[in-house]
Order: sequence, then C-alpha cells, then structure tokens
Amino acid sequence: SYDVPEPARPADYETNTAAKHKHAAEVREWRNNRANQHSQRCDCNYKIEIAQAFLDHPMYFPHNMDFRGRAYPIPPHFNHLGNDLCRGLLTFHEGRPLTERGLYWLKIHLANLFGKDKLSHAERIAFVNDNVSNIAAAADDPVPDAFLAGEPGAARPWWLDADSPWQALAACVEYTAAIRSPDPSAYVSHLHIHQDGTCNGLQHYAAMGRDRVGAQEVNLAPSDTPQDVYAGILRVVTRLVDEDARAGVSQAVALQGKLTRKIVKQTVMTNVYGVTLIGAREQIAARLREVKDDDGQHVFDIMAVSSLALYVAKKIFASLGEMFTQAQEIQTWLNESARRIAQSMPEAALASWKAMVLESRQSKEKLREAVRVSKSSGSTLDSETVLRLRPDLGPGSTRRMRLDALATKPMSTVVWTTPLGLTVVQPYRKSAQRAVTTSLQNFTINDANMPTPVNSQKQKTAFPPNFVHSLDASHMVLSAIECRVAGLVFASVHDSYWTHACDVDRMNDILRDQFVTLHEMPIMANLKAEFEERYRSHK
Repeated sequence: SYDVPEPARPADYETNTAAKHKHAAEVREWRNNRANQHSQRCDCNYKIEIAQAFLDHPMYFPHNMDFRGRAYPIPPHFNHLGNDLCRGLLTFHEGRPLTERGLYWLKIHLANLFGKDKLSHAERIAFVNDNVSNIAAAADDPVPDAFLAGEPGAARPWWLDADSPWQALAACVEYTAAIRSPDPSAYVSHLHIHQDGTCNGLQHYAAMGRDRVGAQEVNLAPSDTPQDVYAGILRVVTRLVDEDARAGVSQAVALQGKLTRKIVKQTVMTNVYGVTLIGAREQIAARLREVKDDDGQHVFDIMAVSSLALYVAKKIFASLGEMFTQAQEIQTWLNESARRIAQSMPEAALASWKAMVLESRQSKEKLREAVRVSKSSGSTLDSETVLRLRPDLGPGSTRRMRLDALATKPMSTVVWTTPLGLTVVQPYRKSAQRAVTTSLQNFTINDANMPTPVNSQKQKTAFPPNFVHSLDASHMVLSAIECRVAGLVFASVHDSYWTHACDVDRMNDILRDQFVTLHEMPIMANLKAEFEERYRSHK
C-alpha cells in the first residue's frame, strides 16, 4: 500500500486562495504518485510472473523495425528494452568461460551500475575490490529479514543504493559465484555486460560535423578518464545561473547551488532527439520535485516548480548551443530542409492546380451568365443545365471539393535513404475529419480513406531526431552483423550493446570500427544530393 499520508488542509484553506491552490496541487501530486505506485506494483508482478514461467528456458525476442530502421522487440511486457527489473532478471542462455579479461569487465560493469562510470577503469576496479564483502552479502542475503520487517536500526541493503539496483544485484550474484569457484577465469558466465554510447545523438552530430571539441566531450577522442557531457553542461548552466543570480533574477536566486547532474541529464540526452521546451520543462520539473532537504521535505515549492523548470530548460538549451555549435548548425540545416520540402509541391501538381482553379472560375462565370440570361427572359434554370455548367455540384460534390482543395495543399513528405539503403518516409500528415450526426449526439471521426496534406510543422521538427535515429539504427545493424560473423552473442538497446564478459574487448573493436565505417561516408553530402535529386521538380 502507499504509505505516504495525504497532504492535510492548511489552517487558512477557506480564506487564503493561494494556500487553497497549493493544497490542491499537492493533493493532485499525491494522487498521481499513489496511482503510479499501484501501476508499478502491477507491472512488477506481471514481469515476475512471465520470468517465472520461462525460468531456465530459452527465450527468443522477435523484433520489428520502425520506419527509421530502429529495432524493437515485439513482446511488449518483458524484454531487454524494459526497465531495470527486466534487465536484472534476464541472462544469456548460452554461457561462456569468464577469462581474466572477462572478470575485469565484470568488475567494470558492476561499478558502472553503481554510477561509477565516469571514473577511470583503475578506480572502478578499486571500488569493486573495496566492496567485496558488500557484494557477497548482497548475493547471499539480498533482503535481510530485519530490513523486510521494518525493524528499527535495520541496515538498508547496500545494492539498493545502485543506480540500477536489480541489475547490480544480478552482477553481485554473478561476481560472487565467480570468485568462489575454484578458477574464476574458467567460471561459465551467462551475464550480459553492457557498453553504452555517451549521449549517442551528440556523438553522431560531432562525427558528421567533424567537431573535435564536441567529439572530446562525448568520448569520441582518447582520454584517460571518460568525459561527462552532462557534468559539462551542468557547469555551463551553473555559470549562467550564477550570473543571473548576481543580477537579481528570482529563479536564479532560488536555484543557486541546488542544481545537480541528475536534473540536467534527461534534457541533455533528449535534446538531440527533438525534445521541445515544454517537454524539457516537464522533465526538469519532475527532477526538481525529487530534491529534498535533510528532513525529507521538498526543497522547491510545488507552485514555483514549473517556472523554475522552464528557466532551467532555457539555460540548458543555451548551454548546448554554446558547447556543440556544429550540432546546432546541422540541426538548423535539417530543420530548414524539412520545412522547405514539406511546404513544396511538384511542378506538375502546381500546373494541375492552376488549371483546376482556372476551370473552376470559368464554370462559375458561365453559371452566373446563364442565371442572368434566365432572369432577363423570365425563365428558370433546370437542374440538368446547372449540373452541366457546374459538374462539381452533383453527387459526391463534397468529397470532390475536399479532393480539389487537397490539390492546393503541400503533399511532399521528407524521404531519405539511410547508409544501409533503407528508405525512410516520415509518416506525419494532418488527419481528415468527418462529422457524424445521430439522434443522440454529434461526433467527429478520422476519415482514414481520405488523402490528407502533410503536417509541415511535425515534418520539420521530427526530421533531425529521426535522421539521427536512422544513423544509430544503421550503426547497430552493422555492428550486429559483424558480431555475428565474429561468433559473438549480441543484444542491443539502441546505443547500448551487450555481450558476454569474455567478448567485450572484441565487441568494443567492432563497435568502433563500424562507427568509423559509417562516418567515413559523406553522410551530409549524400543527403543533400539525394534531396536535390528527389525534389528537383518541386516549387
């Protein structure tokens, strides 16, 4: 059950409008949290039931490709693209001997799950070696009875403090079993070890723009320790906030000294995938509400969170433009290209439209003349004469008028070819609606049989993220093919690549080789040439 008490009404609830609104917002948040926890509990139970049903049996995940080439498992509730619990429950069916290098990568993986992924490898190995007793305790007794019973003073299990606790627990179990075996390097491991891209969208932008500074920030250049792009953005945002605070900006004063890497991370990660300012505000607002003081109270007032989040979102967007100028320039070019394409028409269609407009004007003029003549002679026009002069007024005229009007609208969607040869067609079009009147009510339905013009705004805003998605999908497929050739067991979650611990070094070589192979192609030049050829007759 949800054990957080419902917010109590303030004493001045009936007389203070501001207090009344604040209490309403707190109750709304409380109800949402209660509903979310119930939903998460149901989801957790369902995933565990599925895992129990397939215990010790091989599972296969057939995949679908979306229109950009990204691969998604078809089973919706339990797969490796799922949450931390799903990934913690899954292992490779095939096991492979750990080897010395595999034991090394298992330690690195375990440290990464505890949020140590920005330390050097030596520091991550030291973290694991220093916590061997905690790791063993987690493997032997993950949830002690005293903690489960809520006894006073019962220690919180160490693994629950990991960034990904269920995966961390699985790694603790695997590592403990390995070091307790007679020969750890010969231990047969089934655990998947991950190698993740650093803000993969920005990696592709840096590679396409040959941006050396941006490449350094997202770990495309050699470095003793991993670069942390989120911490880099946080530093810039903090500097901008401090400048505003000195100028007396109220939001900056409220935020000064309270911003963290976690607050900016999601917005930085999704910026290159097209998150809007409003979407970024919602992301940051959720993170700000998670900030609490030592007494467990919210640091930021619920009524001020939205304004503060919007302020931070604008600063993050400005920081990204400052740090990744090449990425911003490429995004601007992609946006402008999509806008022009979506608002264009083929020359032949434009000529047909002009002829249609001229014909419509002429038929209307002929009907007006016939009406004038009939009135002067004292006669009336029969329906056959009217339909002969204006055939567009006959049966099915409404649909014809809609189709004729459609001919005046832009119908060109953005189409491009990925480096793998996959043709991508953006599907964004406006919906055609039909009003239906009944004796009980009037309602509107979408007419799926009616062609509709493109949604030019959506075509424009969606193109940069979709283009980058098509590139990371191409890189994933190229890497999967090469891993198959090399005999590696391979799985991926878009830009996170999985294999056995013993094969991580080989997979790393393949991932880098395929990334270089992909970006040795003149991607932007090819896209420009394709657009010029495909839309050369458009006006």
